[in-house]
Amino acid sequence: MQPVELLARWITAFPKSIATGLTALLLAAVAAIVTLGVPSDFSPQALFTTFEEQQVIDERFEAVFGETENVALYVVTAPDVLTPTVLSYVHALSLAHEGAPFVDRIESVTVSSIPRGGAEAELLVDSPVEGATVELAEAEALRAALEDSTILDGTLLSESRQTAMVAVFLKQGYGDIAPLREAMAHVYALPSTLPPPEGVEVQLAGIPHIRVYVATKLVEDQAVLVPLASVLCLILLFFAFRWWPGTLLPSLAVGMSLLVALAGMAVFHEPLNIINNILPVLMIVIGVSDAIHIVSRYGEESAATEDRKAATRRTVATMLAACFLTSFTTAIGFASLIVSHTSILRRFGVTCALAVLGAYVISILLLPTALQFVSRPPKTLSATRDGWMERIAVGLVRFSITYPRAVVGVSGVILVGALALGSRVPVDTFLMESFPEGSEIWEQNALLEREMNGLLPMELSLVSEVSGRFDDPELLNAVDRVQTWLRARPEVLGTRSYGEMLREAWVAYTGDATKRDAPFASRAQVAQLASLLEGGRPNPLDPWVTFDRRHLRVQVQVADVGSRAAMALVADLEPVLAAELGGFSDVQIELTGDAYSASRGLNSLIGDMLSSLGLAIVFIFVILTLLFRSLQLGLLSVPANVTPLVLTLAYMALTGEHLNTTTVIIFSVSIGLAVDDTIHMLARFREEVRDGHGVDEALLRTGRGAGRAIIVTSLMLVSGLSVILLSSFVPVRLFAELTAITIAGCIVGDLVLLPALLKLFWRRPKGIAPAGTAAASVAA
Repeated sequence: MQPVELLARWITAFPKSIATGLTALLLAAVAAIVTLGVPSDFSPQALFTTFEEQQVIDERFEAVFGETENVALYVVTAPDVLTPTVLSYVHALSLAHEGAPFVDRIESVTVSSIPRGGAEAELLVDSPVEGATVELAEAEALRAALEDSTILDGTLLSESRQTAMVAVFLKQGYGDIAPLREAMAHVYALPSTLPPPEGVEVQLAGIPHIRVYVATKLVEDQAVLVPLASVLCLILLFFAFRWWPGTLLPSLAVGMSLLVALAGMAVFHEPLNIINNILPVLMIVIGVSDAIHIVSRYGEESAATEDRKAATRRTVATMLAACFLTSFTTAIGFASLIVSHTSILRRFGVTCALAVLGAYVISILLLPTALQFVSRPPKTLSATRDGWMERIAVGLVRFSITYPRAVVGVSGVILVGALALGSRVPVDTFLMESFPEGSEIWEQNALLEREMNGLLPMELSLVSEVSGRFDDPELLNAVDRVQTWLRARPEVLGTRSYGEMLREAWVAYTGDATKRDAPFASRAQVAQLASLLEGGRPNPLDPWVTFDRRHLRVQVQVADVGSRAAMALVADLEPVLAAELGGFSDVQIELTGDAYSASRGLNSLIGDMLSSLGLAIVFIFVILTLLFRSLQLGLLSVPANVTPLVLTLAYMALTGEHLNTTTVIIFSVSIGLAVDDTIHMLARFREEVRDGHGVDEALLRTGRGAGRAIIVTSLMLVSGLSVILLSSFVPVRLFAELTAITIAGCIVGDLVLLPALLKLFWRRPKGIAPAGTAAASVAA
């Protein structure tokens, strides 16, 4: 007796034992979730590919200058922010968080050290406001000082003087979402306890605000999308089967699978994050696929016999291998992500792969066991009676085998054209692509790019082993030429550096604005200017150069132009750096900052994903060939599996979408969806052939049986994923849209192209003859 038949007999022989074991597993899963909880971490930084050498650079930079992008911003707008009333409010915001455990430092127009001329030809470097309030004389002096200074333009003050910012720099360790939430709770509470004056508006902005906003919205989405997807699946199952056990049992199997998956995440401390937060909805809509095929097949077998155990055994015997193959190949699609350099994607792949395999085990045990204790299914589940879904499936297959050459020829032309079109899809990502145009975050970023220097920093880190190296005037003049080149680039909103601070001190001390563009003449001049500035409290040089002058920072604020434009900027910058700074052999030039790390990481990420997809396709082809013991079936399955991917890529090109982290993950999901349907078609076709049917009849019977389940699961997937269109985030909505296109491609590939290919190229193996022959009788 074959192992499949043995397992089928075991499941039908010990239903109570299986039910007890599954109940114990469910209770254990619930206990793990309740006691341990499922952790969460929605930090976008986890998406960035980690390069070992880049990590060293980033850590060295952050150890000296801190996490320069981890800054919470109060954005204050008014017709004139330099009036005493507005300045008093800015000052109150600046002082409100002094001494807070999460604050590294605070910068604003009222508390930052601003070089300015004194009454007796002296340089003042202290904060322009003394005490807790802004006096009229202080406001007038500050306005006068800022008229002759550009030191705060684009950073803490707009050139229009209608926007001012209070920058709360968070200490290291507050980048992770849990401590960040606690810190930002204090930041969010301040405007309510300290409301702005009439005519003044205050908004929260900055990367920490975006991180917390994303994390909060993702949790809110889950609270809505998961129940909605569950209810929608229940409704669709009922209309598909018109049989309550066929509605509730698949839902029970999927729900239990999801709970077990979440319990596993709780036990192994795998957090829900910005990528795997789609896992619950995916488990609901993908996990129900095997359940639908099992219930559909049980309906067919029940119509052929009154013996429930016999119908169950036959269902398990026919579905065990096919459902395992679909689950296994789907798991391969996810597991192929282990080649990625990005830890979050590797973990996402492993988590989804294990969840899919776990769902298979639960479905193949729970459904056949439970079906033995429920009422018999209605005749509508029998493959001998055609409903509208059967008619669609059989109609597509009949058309395909009637005009096979035309179908294959037209499909080939379409696929070649789609591939050519899809090859034009660019690889790119933007900070604001997650948010709908006109949303709060989108509008804040637009304001900051219009009035200030935006949110995205790219840092030039210059390191030398020589003490005092960055007091060299020739070196500082070379850095200044690099900054001049950068400011001329359309991607760059502004730059700041040690040299600029020195020149502003020079202008303030001499009262001569032309010094702002004059080169440094001597080391003594640089040292004198630096000495004057270091008297400020806080020291205005600390954010830009180390005390020993061995590490220099140049901040380049980049607009949200996308990773392609950012990397093009870097490519053009490299020869400029070589020309201007290449002669200083002891100076090491390094790039860091979110704008650089994210852009560089995406390019590697896409390469990883495409490699993993190719690896998955090859591996799945080998598995299909071995398990079906047929090279020709393995080869004939490839076009049907590739069709959905190519059509989705072409759709992206037509709609102007680009490849990024979210859209590339779709292809890992897509290969699993495509292969699932192909496996069910090939398994049923092989079964019908072994029963002695001719190719045409076998294909029509396959369309009636497996085709119906494919249409049901496709409708279920599209409907279930449609709830994701209600998400707060554009990429998540796009995931649902592109997956729907993929599912449509799966139907075309499996119910149109695959039958035509089998009709034209499949050859009956020796020993299996058409119906009516002796060999067929033996095979039957």
